[in-house]
Amino acid sequence: YAVFGFVEPHASIMEVRIIVQGFREPPDVVEGLIDETVRNLTSQIAALLDGELAAWRRNFRLQLTRPPSTLDQFAGLFWDQIWDGTDCFKQRDLQLRALDDDAEVSAQQLLDAWRRTVEPRDGARNKIVVKLYGKGAAGRLGAASSSGSPGAVITLAESAAVREQLKNEEFWPHEFICA
Repeated sequence: YAVFGFVEPHASIMEVRIIVQGFREPPDVVEGLIDETVRNLTSQIAALLDGELAAWRRNFRLQLTRPPSTLDQFAGLFWDQIWDGTDCFKQRDLQLRALDDDAEVSAQQLLDAWRRTVEPRDGARNKIVVKLYGKGAAGRLGAASSSGSPGAVITLAESAAVREQLKNEEFWPHEFICA
C-alpha cells in the first residue's frame, strides 16, 4: 500500500486527509483501518511530551521563516489567498507571533484541538470517503460507507454528474478570520 496523510486548515475548518492506495483489501476494510489509525494518532498525541512539542514548534518556525526558493513557492505565498478570497496576507506573521507568544501551547491543548477535529462533541464528524474501483472489481458500488454514516454516493465522477447529484448538499463553511 501507498499511504499518505496530513492535517491542513481551510478557513474555519480543519481537514485531516488520509490517502491509501492499494489492492490487498477492499475499500470498505481500508476505511475501517483508516478510522483505527486516527484513534491511534489520538493516543500518540495524548502521550506527547512537552519537549517533543517544543521541537515541533521549532520546526514549524523554521518552515514559516524559510524564504521561498522558487517562483512557484513565492507566488504560492499570495496566490492561494487571492484564489480562495481570504486575502489574509499577514497569516504567516500571525502564525509567527503566536509561536513567539509567552503562553506556550501545552500538549493537552494540542490534544484538545485534535479531539475537537476528529471527535466532535455532537458525535457527527463530517467525513468524505472516496472509494475508487477498477473495472470489474468486486465492491459495493452504490452502498453507503461501512461506518453506516449517511451521505451521498456518487458513482459517476464527471463534473456535471457530480454537480447534479450534490445540488442539495451542504458545503463546508467559507468563513475566515484574519485578525
